[in-house]
Amino acid sequence: MRPASTPTERPTVLIVDDNADKLIALESILLSLDVELVTARSGREALRRLLERDFAVILLDVRMPGMDGFETAALIRERQRSANTPIIFITAFTEEMHVAKGYSLRAVDYIMAPVVPEVLRTKVSVLVELFRASAELRHQTESLSRRTSQLHQLTLASLAINAADSIDAMVALATGSAAEILGAGMAQVVLQVDERRLVHVATPGRANGGAEPLDTPVGAEVRRTNRTVRLTWTYEERPHEGLGVPLIGRAGGNLGSIEVSRAGDVPFDQEDEDLLVQLAHMTSIAVEKPSTRL
Repeated sequence: MRPASTPTERPTVLIVDDNADKLIALESILLSLDVELVTARSGREALRRLLERDFAVILLDVRMPGMDGFETAALIRERQRSANTPIIFITAFTEEMHVAKGYSLRAVDYIMAPVVPEVLRTKVSVLVELFRASAELRHQTESLSRRTSQLHQLTLASLAINAADSIDAMVALATGSAAEILGAGMAQVVLQVDERRLVHVATPGRANGGAEPLDTPVGAEVRRTNRTVRLTWTYEERPHEGLGVPLIGRAGGNLGSIEVSRAGDVPFDQEDEDLLVQLAHMTSIAVEKPSTRL
């Protein structure tokens, strides 16, 4: 099933009418709006469209053969994801009985045929803007909840790393925490303990094309420059992004790196980078404690 719309997606309007000419006329009226238009020739087809995506507004013809607009609306309301989707009935009926039936199905409005283009555009545009505002608020709420969870995970990771009794255990905890906190397909920590000892741990399921630990361009660049690095690449026709931050010692020198990577179209953002920097800082402090430099 397609997920709910995000603020960056164009809102979608569903137009349901069994008459092809009416569908074309309604589409032409709404073309000037910044929306995606989807059409259906029957109530059953409309219900199938609702299984594929969410809609900002549904324009629903009342008189259709088989399943009429009222029956279609009742079934739309039974589905949780569309229970509150605005429905505008388009009808030539003027009887109060039909109007009352429509409002009992929580229709937000009626538009009488023949349709006045400016009236239709205005009503739809208002509902589309409300949909955009709701989507943005929902996105912000989800983002805040996710960040709160990540900060909680970071606190737990800090406690666990500082409680570990060996550098190997700290590196393993830092690696797992980086992957979990940032939702990464691959995480790797490389730590140069001293001139003779190098510790590295990588999570399974690496999304870097199968490169061995230490060979990834992200980590190598971080350790060379002692700075945060982001790189993007394509593997198996899918976009990937890597984010790496340095482990910096008390004297300012490089101790190693923490890097994460994942596939998909959602890049790491500044807050992701800040979280990884904090994890790296906590890890650097912990591994330099005299009791763990063993």
